Amino acid sequence: MNLPKEQTGIFSVKISVQNVYRICLGVFCCNLFFLFGTWLSKQTFIESAKFSVQLIIVLLDLTNENIVASWYASMLYFSIAIIAFLCFLIDNQHSETLANKVFNSLWIIISAIFFTLSFDEMGSFHEVIGETALLKKLGDGISTGWYLFYAFIAIIGLIMLLFFFVKFRRYKIVLSLSFIGVILLLSNPLQEQYEMSSWQNAPNPATWKRPMLFLLIEEGSEIFASFFLFVSFIVYLLKKRTVSSVGQMFIKMEFALSKHFLGYQVFTLIALGILMQVVYHFPWTISGRSDTGLPQNWFPCIASFSAFIICLYFDFSFKKKMGFLRSIYIILAFVCLSTSIYFGSNMYYYDTTFIAKIKFMLFGAIILIGTIAILEFKGYIIRVLILGWITFFALSIYCSDFNATVCGYVSFSFLLIAFLLHYKRLLLLKEGYHYIVLFFPFFLI
Repeated sequence: MNLPKEQTGIFSVKISVQNVYRICLGVFCCNLFFLFGTWLSKQTFIESAKFSVQLIIVLLDLTNENIVASWYASMLYFSIAIIAFLCFLIDNQHSETLANKVFNSLWIIISAIFFTLSFDEMGSFHEVIGETALLKKLGDGISTGWYLFYAFIAIIGLIMLLFFFVKFRRYKIVLSLSFIGVILLLSNPLQEQYEMSSWQNAPNPATWKRPMLFLLIEEGSEIFASFFLFVSFIVYLLKKRTVSSVGQMFIKMEFALSKHFLGYQVFTLIALGILMQVVYHFPWTISGRSDTGLPQNWFPCIASFSAFIICLYFDFSFKKKMGFLRSIYIILAFVCLSTSIYFGSNMYYYDTTFIAKIKFMLFGAIILIGTIAILEFKGYIIRVLILGWITFFALSIYCSDFNATVCGYVSFSFLLIAFLLHYKRLLLLKEGYHYIVLFFPFFLI
């Protein structure tokens, strides 16, 4: 690569307030869209529609696992976790005392909570964790595991409320939004327990159906809890880092990159790969339960989703072509987003219907855009990594079940490392530019 050893670089976020609000509006509209899809999937008149139409509608149902709706909910939590980490970086820049630094480090805990919620949304651990042998051993009663789990949730919720009260007390709107989000989030387990109690106490549990209003309230409270917390964190960043430039308002943040950030990235990707193996082989499955999620899907899903965000970052960051085919980033972004949905909604499992063809369509797109990237991107190592991305995705197509997700994760791990090396080259080609970074703070410390 021939890069100076002392080169670190600066990430600088600069995005207009108007565009920030547009992002929030887009999330709000997506929430309504999936709630509508949930309602539509439960309507009896759908049964007379074509099978392909029924299948598409089912993919939008928030009550189901391993579909597009669950992927969206998981990625919304994932986005909140990243924004929380950005809040930590901003607050930590101006922490002068040890007490402030320790208190601001709670942002990392908040971020970890939402990473876990993102993982749980795809793995559905909360639906079975109370019945696992690990928690049952901690008490004598049948429901001991669930009591311990709910107590833990209550403690986490209380910590979040106290932290937000201290952190946001000067910003009433932010405080209100965050409190609403946490309260809605905490209400979800109570609603689930009410649902279970109604089902068990029904005259005929075999024919009992959850009232549509209760269903929409439960799913809506969960997904709009995410929305309120998403908006509250973003508004907090606006309060902290809004500047005026050329008659417009912008949110502007800058972060210095450690010279070891490439090593951090490789270490993190390896650690996640090990975690993927541990989670898969851990006995989470509960006898008699068939509606659980697939936690292994989360790993290739977040890797490709991160690649999607980085592609947008490249496209908006470097306004001049500088010898690169700039339009390649938008195409790459679309392919990466599609792949995230593909793994997150378990589409690799399908052997029939039109969904079975998606893997080959994705593979064709990856071969095409990967070949162009190999020709356009400079650097032998970068080109080898992109070739690894193509090769391991090809292997994921011909593997089954867990092996498919492993190959998918390895594939996009290669791509993420290639992007990081590519970014270092771009830094040398253009200095002092403004970069739009929303979801890529993993290695900024």
